[in-house]
Amino acid sequence: MSSKVRSTEGRRTGETTPRTGEKALLSVRMPMELVTFIQEEARARALAAGVSEKELPEPGERALNLTRMVNTILDAFRTYFNLPVVLVERLEADRKALKLGRLEYLQHIVYMRSEAVMKNGPGFDKSGAATPKSGGGRS
Repeated sequence: MSSKVRSTEGRRTGETTPRTGEKALLSVRMPMELVTFIQEEARARALAAGVSEKELPEPGERALNLTRMVNTILDAFRTYFNLPVVLVERLEADRKALKLGRLEYLQHIVYMRSEAVMKNGPGFDKSGAATPKSGGGRS
């Protein structure tokens, strides 16, 4: 039986392997497009966290914490974005029934969302959102 850990809110999350605190140094080559993407994501997260634009380093001047950003992205992938365990178990059962790998399953979920957006319009399930657009089908 796998152990479950609790998040800071005290709810069981999709993380099924407890963290040990051990770190490994890993050198990975990646295309510049991915490096740029990670830098932009790290910059956007820093701004969203309240860091002012002038406190951020200029590109190439001083690195943002790209290691943290890579770890954040990979951990989100690993834990189904830290969803509660009961939801992760349902999603894992669905993924296995569809005989998809995790990446392919997440692509499937995003595709299904895009279909719903095409049918109902952007933000259709946000509270207070306008009613679905008419003509619900594809043209």
